[in-house]
Amino acid sequence: GWMQLEGKIPLQWVPEGVRKVVLSGNALTGTLDLASLPASFEELECPMNQLTGELLLGNLPDGMLNLHAEHNSLSGSLNLTELPPSMAQLILNDNLFSGEINITMLPQSLKILSLNKNGLSGSLVFRNLPPAMDSESESDLGKTLSKVRLT
Repeated sequence: GWMQLEGKIPLQWVPEGVRKVVLSGNALTGTLDLASLPASFEELECPMNQLTGELLLGNLPDGMLNLHAEHNSLSGSLNLTELPPSMAQLILNDNLFSGEINITMLPQSLKILSLNKNGLSGSLVFRNLPPAMDSESESDLGKTLSKVRLT
């Protein structure tokens, strides 16, 4: 890993005023208590670790922009209707999430949603996708849908 860090991520110790934490490619374990993040927090990048447990997206700070937690062992259901209105990137592919998802009420600012290689199900309704997912130079529906990666 980048820093060879092991153990849990104590998000309650992130000081007020810190806006971004990057902990990619370590041996970090335990759960992500998103409710412990400071109110002004914006970006959490913790892909390629050994994180487990549920991810309660409704506990993200209101100004959260990016959450990258791909390639972990996070599980449970995902309530995408609880994302903060400012969210731009939600990258959670290669985890153990399961259940049905709803992509009809995503934040208008969302540009990237990556949920592939999980156990998600349900019928996807592609109307009302955020305009940020729609590239101005490409109106091709297939290219727009490729920005929502689910399998």
